[in-house]
Amino acid sequence: MISSVGKVSAACPEKTWVSKYVDARRDFLRAGAPPLPGTSYRMDAFDALIAADKWDLAFPLIVRKVQITADTFAAAAAPVAVRASAPDPASPTHPILRPTTPYMKGPDVLALQTALSHAGYKNAGDGIYGPFTQALVAQFQTKTGMKPDATVGPQTWDALLA
Repeated sequence: MISSVGKVSAACPEKTWVSKYVDARRDFLRAGAPPLPGTSYRMDAFDALIAADKWDLAFPLIVRKVQITADTFAAAAAPVAVRASAPDPASPTHPILRPTTPYMKGPDVLALQTALSHAGYKNAGDGIYGPFTQALVAQFQTKTGMKPDATVGPQTWDALLA
């Protein structure tokens, strides 16, 4: 993607390059497999900042009608670690699980598969969040009136464990 944008140079100053990169990134995200297309709104947020000449990203920032201020970060407890199954603050014992490439694996996925089996959705219980487990989650979500996105967040966990 970066090669398609070129390099910063006298003919392509930094701000022009960043604008081209944001456009190329948006095209890349929209052409990808789910969940990538759903994240392209971030590039629209960058476009709005570029159009407003906010190159220093001074606060407040507004992204998808959410205002972000310096207090937003000051109020945060500890920095969030990026990992395959990040804990959800609303449900500290059940992480958010979602379709990813490579597939999520481990005890959290096995707990999900066990809960699915108890709910009548039999599976191998192999601890791998692959296409079959994703399909079972989507079926369960449809049956319980949720959006069948195969993402297991607090609402899906609550329904599975009820």
